[in-house]
This record gives sequence, C-alpha cells and structure tokens, in this order.
Amino acid sequence: MEPRKYFRIPEIRIPLPHFSRLAGGWQRWVPTPGNILFTLLVATLLLGASSVGALPLLQSTPTSTGTIAYQGRLADASGTPLTNSYPMTFRLYEAVQGGTPLWTEQWTGPNSVQVSDGLFNVMLGSLEPIDVAMITAHDTLWLGITVGNDDEMAPRVQLGTVPFAMQALTVPDGSVTTAKLADGSVGSSALANGAVTKAKLGSDVTLVPPDGSITTAKLANGSVTTAKLADGVLTQTGHKAATPGDPVMRFPEGVRQYQEIPGTRTTVTVNVPSTILINASFDFLTTKENSALAGTILINGQPSGTQAVVQGLDATRATAATQTRVNLSPGTHTIHLAAYAADGTGVLHGHTGYTYIVVAR
Repeated sequence: MEPRKYFRIPEIRIPLPHFSRLAGGWQRWVPTPGNILFTLLVATLLLGASSVGALPLLQSTPTSTGTIAYQGRLADASGTPLTNSYPMTFRLYEAVQGGTPLWTEQWTGPNSVQVSDGLFNVMLGSLEPIDVAMITAHDTLWLGITVGNDDEMAPRVQLGTVPFAMQALTVPDGSVTTAKLADGSVGSSALANGAVTKAKLGSDVTLVPPDGSITTAKLANGSVTTAKLADGVLTQTGHKAATPGDPVMRFPEGVRQYQEIPGTRTTVTVNVPSTILINASFDFLTTKENSALAGTILINGQPSGTQAVVQGLDATRATAATQTRVNLSPGTHTIHLAAYAADGTGVLHGHTGYTYIVVAR
C-alpha cells in the first residue's frame, strides 16, 4: 500500500464581516481586523486520488463549458470553525487586483453555501457556466471571493494549473505531433481501414501474398504474358479442318508437286521461344490404280515431320496420320496441310485436319 502523504495547509487570516439575520435582510457589522479567521483551500494536483475525502479537481465534458471544484474553511477570530449557510459571490479576474470580472457566480438564497464545521465545498460553474474559451484564453486567472454584502476579500487567490486542464477539450487540429506520442501508442484498432496507403510505406517494405491467395478473379484478361510463364507451360492450343466439299485436287500425270489443302491454313504468334506440337490426319480417295498420295505438314512453307502416305488401287479410300515437333522463335508462324501426288489424280475427302499445342521453352 502506498504510504499516506500529509500536507500542512497554510492559514490566511482575513477580516470577515459577521452577519445577523434581521427582518430587513442581512445586517453587516464591520469587525476589527483579525477577529474572523478565513482559511482558503484550493484543490491542487498534490491531493492524490487515494486521499480520503478528496474532491474532484475539475469536471468537464466535451462541450464549451466546464466546472471547477473549490474548497474553503471558515472560522471565527478565535479559530473556531463555523457552521451555517452564507451567501457568497465568486469572480474570476485576469489580474491580481482591480479590473473587470471575466466571470461571476452568486451563491445566494436557497443556493447559499453550506458551511459545516468550518468546511465548505462549491462547484464553480454549476450555477453560472464557465466558458472554456475564457479559461484557455488566459495564462493566469485570479479568484475573488465575497461573503454576504462585504467587500471582496484580499488578496485574490491565484488558480493553479488544474482548471487549465479544460484546454484538453479544445486542442486545435494538428497540434499534437508525433513527438508527443509514445512508441506503440497508436495501435491498428485506432487506424481507419485503408488509412495507410502504399505511398506511406518505406522502400524496404515488401508485400508477399500467401500462396494460393491470388485467384483468376483477381487477374485482368491478358495481364499474364508468356514472358511470365516457366518453360513447358502451355500457352496456346488450336485445331483446323479441311473445308468440306472441296473440289477434286488434280495432279498432272508424271509431275510430283505439293498442293495446299483448302481450309487448313492458320497462323501462330509467340512472344518467347516456344515449341509447337502438331498431330495431323488425312482422309484420301485414290482414283487410279497404283496411284499414291502423301499428306504433309508445312510450317512457314517448309515440310515438317514425316509424310502420311496412302498407296491404293483404283477408287480406294484410305487414311493416314503424321505428327511433328518444331521449335519456334518469337514471331508469327504460318501452318497448313498439303497433299503430295506421286502420280495421277488424287481426291481429298472428308475428315482431314490437325490439332496443335504451343508451350514456352
């Protein structure tokens, strides 16, 4: 338990008029100096919260007015504490003497101050509100006290720093700097969502999202280019089929040549070195005995992979397949299928086409 602290409170002997209740009101009798003892106590920060019977020093709410707790002691000339009710008037000044009151409050009639065993307590501002702006506008304030119809007591009482705690209610915006904040005093719960932007983060701050936290819904279309893909990652797929109902493809007798199969041409564009894999199938009908037809894949006009060869009799239908794997440099590449006649006339039939996939390498 914290040891109890004791303070010696000085007594100020001030002439105080004696009042007697008459039919016409208060009759003042002017005493000789020293026959009345009036001890004033101003609550200060030295009175800790643990002190028995300590009064609140300042009561205020976040408004434009506040109150100040004040305590005094009233005794007669012999030092005997008085017990009765007395009308009192309290005034605040900006000077130790003279001047016009900044604020006045009268405790009279039913509001007369109750004195018990010499002690009285008043809450200044409870009858006449004290303007906080008046407190904050003055560095020093002086309290003048009048009992009954007597003259104001002298000297006035200088108010300590306690009433100026009202200034905490009127702290100007932006007046509290970071130098006044203790480390760690502002927690995350005190920050509004989105209040700290990336512009306020240092260059050494790296934001690493958890694995799997970025879904496809968070990616704009086309935002991931092939340059961001690892080797072997699939980048493109496609297929092409010959045009249905194409006319007869005729090859001159005794002349071997390639003819493009209609409907099979396409282009592929890659941004990084890639590999293309093509699987092609051919459906032929030979029209001459011992005639031969061959199907091939052409990339950029050059045959690629093995040929799919059909050797048949007259009016023989046959199918064949082939595939190729080619490395592509960045750029646009042309792909198509072609038929190669060994001799006579060949007819392209039905289900001829190919599929392809492109992977980064």
